[in-house]
Order: sequence, then C-alpha cells, then structure tokens
Amino acid sequence: MSKFKLSIAMAICMSVFWHSAEATSVIQDDGMGRLSFSGDIQPGDAERIVSALVAIKPVFKDVYILPTALEINSKGGDVKEALKIASLVKATFLNVHVIPDGRGVCASSCFFVFLAGQQHDASGVDTIARDGAKGNLGPLGIHRPYYMAPGGGPASATKQEEMMREIATYLQSQRVAQYLIDEMMAHASNDIYWLTSRDLKMTSSYQAGIEEELISKCSYDSKREANLTAREFVKYHAVGGVGSCISSYLVKTYAPLRDAAVARMRKGWRPWKD
Repeated sequence: MSKFKLSIAMAICMSVFWHSAEATSVIQDDGMGRLSFSGDIQPGDAERIVSALVAIKPVFKDVYILPTALEINSKGGDVKEALKIASLVKATFLNVHVIPDGRGVCASSCFFVFLAGQQHDASGVDTIARDGAKGNLGPLGIHRPYYMAPGGGPASATKQEEMMREIATYLQSQRVAQYLIDEMMAHASNDIYWLTSRDLKMTSSYQAGIEEELISKCSYDSKREANLTAREFVKYHAVGGVGSCISSYLVKTYAPLRDAAVARMRKGWRPWKD
C-alpha cells in the first residue's frame, strides 16, 4: 500500500469521465448518524471531513454521538484524495452508502471510498432500470484512472501502465473480483462501466475481516441475505434475528474504536499519514 501511495503522490492522477470541475464539494452532518459528501473529490476534502467529525459537540462530558455512515454522491475526482478519504473511512469504521432515490452516483475514484466502508451499499444499474431510481440507492461506476504527465510521450505511457498495475494489486488486496478489475482497466478514462446487481454481490457488503467476524458471531450469510423475501427480511431484523445480532455486535465492537479514532484526530492524528 505504501508503494501505491508513493507512486500516486508523484502522479497527477484524476478522473475524466465527467471532467466537470464542480464547485467545492459539500460535506454535511445531519445530526442523525450520517455525514453526506456531494461533489467532485478534490484536494483537501479528507481534511474537511475530519473537520466535520471533530466539530461535533459532546452531548455530555466526553460523550459524543458520532456519525456511523457516509452518504456519498460523487462522479469521482482526485485519486490521491480519494485514497485519503478511504483511509479515514476505514479508521472511523464508517458505513458508505450511495445517496438514494436517483439523487446520487459513486463513480471513478469514488469507488475507492466505497470499498473502504465498514459496510458499503449501492444499487445495480439493472435493479434501477427495472424498479426505477426511487427507493434504490445510487449506482456505482468504474473506469481506468488517468495519469497525466507534462509533455506526454513514452514516459507518460509507461507511468500509466505502472499505475494501472499498482491499482490492480491494491484492488486485489481489497477482495475485488478480478473480472471487475479487468472491466475497470478495459474502460478508458472517458468511458464508464456501471456495476450490475451481480457485480455488487461479488464485492460483498462488508470489509473482509468484519464479514468473517459476523459469520462467526451472528451466522451471517451474504448470499442468503441478498435473496430474502419481504417477510423473511422482517424476521431477519427482529430481536434475536441475524440482522439484530449484526447491528448489536457492530455497535458494541466498533463504536468505541470510532470514538477513539476521532479523539486522536482532535489531537492532530491523520490516518493517511500512518
């Protein structure tokens, strides 16, 4: 990972599918356990998310109600900054959801942020096409990152290939299915591949280590969960059900770690500098 970060830091690496140069991204805390991030990912955004977290006031002495989820709507942007945000999301055990009801997407470098979520959810393009956007989470899109070097030429082309190999290695370490990595690299920076519901099942809804904990502690089964009927869903989340066990376990285990991470941030620590 450190080699990957180093090579990205030396590159001018960006997403160009929309290339919209939007205004400064918007970060908001709704006070109900969710942060929202909207706009292109730009240098400084990771620090702005930290600022939103450390600005939260205690409800009692040293007792904070911190967000547990990051809702995101981003067409991508600066890859280096997206990786910083990803490290921040991991350190604070935030869930990541693509903003729903047709109002959000997560594409290009936003994919790195999505993968970092303790739990991460989006909707497949086939699901949205069949059911409409309303009530669905937003879609997830990927494409090849772009290395832009002054002057271009053979040296720039070589750096592009090196960066693609390093990103592929990083995605493999995040348990991304090889065929999705191949789809990413096959779609140029001015193109996009929108993930289907099948693709999303292949990415899993949890970080690998957390998923294994939930299998052990709560008998979690991702394939079974993905195919629940409406009646089974209610039972699944009822007291004593698997969903209830998962919620209870995650709160008990990871809320104190989230509190500790944000407390360290108040003192100047930043996860992307480790």
